[in-house]
Amino acid sequence: MTSTSTTPSADTGEIRRGLDLLHPGDDDVFEIRVLGIPGRGKPFTASGYFSDKDAATRAAAEYDARGPAGVYVTLSPVDPALLSRAPNRMIDYPAHTTTDNEIIRRRWVFVDIDAKRPSGIPATSDEMEAALLLAHDMEAQLRNHGFPETHQVNSGNGAYLLYPIDLPNDQPTHDLLKRFLAGLATLAVSPDAEVDDAVHNAARIIRLPGTTNRKAFSTTDRPHRLATLLPAPEAAPWLVTAEQLEDVAKLAPQPKASQSSTHTGNGSHRTGRRIDVPRYLSDHSIEFTTKADGDATLYILAHCPFDANHGAHGESAVVQNASGMTAYKCWHKSCGDRRWADVVATLGRLEDHHFDPPRERRERYEYNGHDQGAGETDPGPRRKRETLKFAPIPIAELLHTEFDESFLVDNVLMPGESCIVAGPSKVLKTSVLADLAVAVATGGMFLNRFQAAEGKVIVMSGESGKRSLRNIFRRVANYYRLEWSTIGNLWVESKVPKFGDLEHIQATKAMLQEFTPQLLIVDPLYFCIDGDNQANLAAQGAQVSRISELCADHDTTLAVAHHTQKGTARKYEPLDLVDVTGAGLGEWCRQWMMLSRREPYVSGSGFHKLHLVVGGSFGHGGTYGLDVDEGVFDGPGSRYWDVTVLNPDEIRQTDHDAKQADRDRKEQERINNHKAKVCQVLAKFPDGQTPKKISEWVGMSTTKLAPILAALLDDGDIEPCDIYRSCRKAPYDGYKLVTQ
Repeated sequence: MTSTSTTPSADTGEIRRGLDLLHPGDDDVFEIRVLGIPGRGKPFTASGYFSDKDAATRAAAEYDARGPAGVYVTLSPVDPALLSRAPNRMIDYPAHTTTDNEIIRRRWVFVDIDAKRPSGIPATSDEMEAALLLAHDMEAQLRNHGFPETHQVNSGNGAYLLYPIDLPNDQPTHDLLKRFLAGLATLAVSPDAEVDDAVHNAARIIRLPGTTNRKAFSTTDRPHRLATLLPAPEAAPWLVTAEQLEDVAKLAPQPKASQSSTHTGNGSHRTGRRIDVPRYLSDHSIEFTTKADGDATLYILAHCPFDANHGAHGESAVVQNASGMTAYKCWHKSCGDRRWADVVATLGRLEDHHFDPPRERRERYEYNGHDQGAGETDPGPRRKRETLKFAPIPIAELLHTEFDESFLVDNVLMPGESCIVAGPSKVLKTSVLADLAVAVATGGMFLNRFQAAEGKVIVMSGESGKRSLRNIFRRVANYYRLEWSTIGNLWVESKVPKFGDLEHIQATKAMLQEFTPQLLIVDPLYFCIDGDNQANLAAQGAQVSRISELCADHDTTLAVAHHTQKGTARKYEPLDLVDVTGAGLGEWCRQWMMLSRREPYVSGSGFHKLHLVVGGSFGHGGTYGLDVDEGVFDGPGSRYWDVTVLNPDEIRQTDHDAKQADRDRKEQERINNHKAKVCQVLAKFPDGQTPKKISEWVGMSTTKLAPILAALLDDGDIEPCDIYRSCRKAPYDGYKLVTQ
């Protein structure tokens, strides 16, 4: 059974801020109207006209305490003559309230966004979240049309967007705003919230911020809430022009025209985003083929979402033009009035990752989950966005500033600078990062070569799994002869955060505040980036910058693992930042470790010869060889970790020694091959044979044969003998196999 809950009291400070926003002029006259005031009989209305905002604030708070359905205020200033109806005071049962022709000027474009729910009841927390999220999307889409970032109100059950205008109160303005809201409604793609397109009249009243939204009874899951102003934009919004309103009004459905809905998909203009149609369709198991049609792309569906019998002949399609505008069309008459919004309502809501770049829920739109009056703790005063201010400092002050220039890992890793550890697949990036984590956590040696300062470390690895991570860290700890229980500064998490998800960012922030690590390792980076567009510089840059700034705020050095481009032409050569996969990542990182192979890996050997390129904007860096022997699996605990770092001279000497050893090996193989041939020839002549005849049989000159015969003599495989010929009394010198 749902229980009732208490109702919050009016906030006079918020009421005054709302009046100052809506009616900033000292000479403005406006109406306060209170609806649904409980009385002895049927609920009644009260009204008053005010030029004194202090009096209006007191009156609104006093009437809110009487428990009405709502306290409202006119959006635009009224004819000053109306002040005489109830001058700076409220009267019950008024004979007259403001009509459209009594508004002197249109001051605001009012966008009312409400959660879809049965009428006459408060919204749940989830429904509130849906309305606020749609408000976020609507503002983002309107910025595509040149609209400013503007003022918003949490109405208690939904959200308002308020755009400043300065237009006459006449029929053309009325018609323009009506068409504007109709056009805007076509952009609202949400199964859970909607834009009210019938709030265009001049005498429109809205709920006054700081007063209570009372619909029906207040319950724990559907409580009464205060209407509040959301955090103000950083800069005062500019006036929206009639031309900009007309740009959106053109999207309104035309009489007797195609009812195919168009949805602006947040193209490249300003800060908007477009819908990632292929990803959305794929996520909902809708088969499609793609076809270019001029500047538009057709996603021809295998079947219509509304009738499975439609689509066999390509008559059902989603259309997206170059600017990102998205529409749906089915050429069957029964589906002729279906719109893109209907597709989304049928298949499922658009999630954050269905946008390009992925949608981000800004703090100003985040519903905090506190329902005032529902027995929850007061969330505190409304947060105000700080005014942006640049504060340059004198160059002398900068030159005299002392910064900590000590390494976190000598000549490898500076504190506070984001680092990328990159390389192709299977070059031990995760294992190298595990070595780094253990080195910093224990104040030991990184790769048994570079001294690390001791500090706390968190490793977030989403690719390897807990078992693989355990095995890797065991091998590293055993190599450095560390007792597992003594590594107290190291924590491991088998999930990674989504850098484009506000909830994940907040969870990461809470983790940094709780553990205060000096080093955060995230592996791999591509698990953390929303969206599939690896070439989107702005999208990737914004997401990685957000997490690196968060780490910098907590004095944490961020190191991320990432892949390099496939098919690089510099095979078996050192890599650099241009080889990193993904737009903007090479520009973002301030230091790097690049891994690549020096030689092909011999399958089953467990031995890796790698290049290690270290560098950073601080000026440190170097190119090293990294030899890793990790053994091969032959039962639990059979693999290990053994690393050697070589400087360039050592690499050259090692390569020279290896090449010389290879030459010696090949020469010995050649000699052994010739020795075997000589023995095969002598096996045919038990009494022996002369060097000349032996050379003819093996196809070798006597000069080259001489050292082979000498080697066989040294090995004891042959012995000298006399060779007699019938034509000659004196014997020839010869050789024969030694008989056992």
